[in-house]
Amino acid sequence: MCIYRSMTDDSPSCVAQNNIGIQISLGTYKLFYEAGTEDVLWRQRSEMEQNSLDERAHVRHEERKTCAWMML
Repeated sequence: MCIYRSMTDDSPSCVAQNNIGIQISLGTYKLFYEAGTEDVLWRQRSEMEQNSLDERAHVRHEERKTCAWMML
């Protein structure tokens, strides 16, 4: 498992985990993924971006509460 983090201040923090397991059948060249393994790429949002997304989610939630179709 490898974890890489961005070290520059101007870019968002990123984490990558390379932990996928594969097997290849020699007779048929079929590719099989091992159970319980995965690759992950994750980016932490800036505080400004997160606040913007939270506000959008709140507005959409309020719109859904007042939707005519939901009142039936």
